[in-house]
Amino acid sequence: MAAGTFLYSDTFSDFLFLFFLKFSDVFF
Repeated sequence: MAAGTFLYSDTFSDFLFLFFLKFSDVFF
């Protein structure tokens, strides 16, 4: 359970990071 949660949160943070990069591209 803990390993699955860690993997999920890691993937989610990666998604947020990519989203932030695209967001920055649009505004900067």
